[in-house]
Amino acid sequence: MGRYSIPSRSSGDHWFRVGTVDVTTTVLISALACLSMFVYAAGPALLTPLVLISTQVTSGQIWRLVTWPMPNPPDFWMSVIPIAIFYYFGRDLERMLGRTKYLWMVLILVTVPAVGDMLFAIGTGQPFAVYGIAFLEAGVIVAFVVTNPTARSFFDIPLWVIGAVFLAVNALQYVGVRNWAQLVFLTLVVITGMIGARSFGISRLVWIPKLPLPAFVTGDH
Repeated sequence: MGRYSIPSRSSGDHWFRVGTVDVTTTVLISALACLSMFVYAAGPALLTPLVLISTQVTSGQIWRLVTWPMPNPPDFWMSVIPIAIFYYFGRDLERMLGRTKYLWMVLILVTVPAVGDMLFAIGTGQPFAVYGIAFLEAGVIVAFVVTNPTARSFFDIPLWVIGAVFLAVNALQYVGVRNWAQLVFLTLVVITGMIGARSFGISRLVWIPKLPLPAFVTGDH
């Protein structure tokens, strides 16, 4: 038997297995983000084609709308911690949703803010660049919080309070440097995470709008 195998539908929520490791969407994204730090060490320019650069997207490099979470330079606060947090909360969301729904949710969290910010850049003429898993991590945290509004973190602090402070600090940074495109991107990530969790049926906050999703996304027929 080889060390690489594709599971059957009944073998769990992983996509495939490498040795004894069940590779889920959360594991795969976290591993690629970690790998990108080594790629950066080999040559930072190697990651440039994955960065969401508005001027490059308008010139036809559409793949950047999806690949922007992957470039992560070696940085403890901007890369290592966000990867760990994404893995911690992402695996719980993936268990709740199942592998297919979670994959779609991640794709929505990646593409909707990217497309929305592109429209902002085109409308205002302000170019921008976005990269790193930190924004995707923020969307996953928001989705987890609206799914578990009473969850608490260290020192018994409500998780939503920590998330709100984290988002507020980032928002203030973007306002301070007048980086409106980054602020719009962060806002779209938060909104997408909230509405996404509600639309997939895992959020318990009924005041969040619930959008109908196509059957091929939800798996309902």
